[in-house]
Amino acid sequence: MELKEFSNISKLSDDPDANKFTVVRLIGVHFTDGGKANFAENSGYGTHDLVDQYGNSISVRTSNYAAFAATKLPVGTGNVIGVLGRFRGAWQLTIRSAEDIYGFDGVTPGEPETPDQPGDNTEGTVIFKENFGNSSVSKVNGYWPYLSDYTAFTSGLTFTDVIGKTLSIRSSNGVNNVWIPAGKDSDLKIEGIKAAGYTKVILRPLMVVAGDHANNDMAGEDADSWLSQFKASGAFDSIDCQIAGLGEIEDVQKLYVAHTKAAIDSLNG
Repeated sequence: MELKEFSNISKLSDDPDANKFTVVRLIGVHFTDGGKANFAENSGYGTHDLVDQYGNSISVRTSNYAAFAATKLPVGTGNVIGVLGRFRGAWQLTIRSAEDIYGFDGVTPGEPETPDQPGDNTEGTVIFKENFGNSSVSKVNGYWPYLSDYTAFTSGLTFTDVIGKTLSIRSSNGVNNVWIPAGKDSDLKIEGIKAAGYTKVILRPLMVVAGDHANNDMAGEDADSWLSQFKASGAFDSIDCQIAGLGEIEDVQKLYVAHTKAAIDSLNG
């Protein structure tokens, strides 16, 4: 049987009648109580939230009679297969067996922090630091605020979602950040760096492989590259490009090995 696959839980509601009471596969999701609770306790049903990469959630309901009820919720990000249902207008997922829960990497979402990259210059000037407000961002009516609707910036710079309604402000481990969704075109425009008086610029790609985007979009010779635009402004004393992918960093390589091992171990029980 071919399963419907969803990496964005909100897409279940695009066609609720067709999706209701079907078996689906949710990809790249995590349990908010991963490693902290069992699927269900002896006293009755267990109910736990499963969250996708966009912050959308679905309730997973498990009977205490399920064979895996006493199993701890997995830690990290993985995939879950289950039967979709509706309760009081909201989606619920029922997992059929422990085999429907797989690929969890054992790493709590948002951890660990990205290690320092080669060429870090502790004496250099950070172009800007944006706290996105003085307190953790919270969801409004169950949704993270769009960047275009957010006003609590603290750096004095201007942030624009050029495409509109694609970027959001989210909080992970108490740190606010701009969330750029996977699989969608997005364009974040930052203005005011020159007016803030900074004089030193270091451009780095936050990608596993420093390929076409790093060498052309960021550091290329065309007039619309980041490097060319900073140079053309005439406002900075030095502009440096560091063409090194995150995959070249030993600590990042170790993370990939650890994630792969955790995924294999989860399949082997």
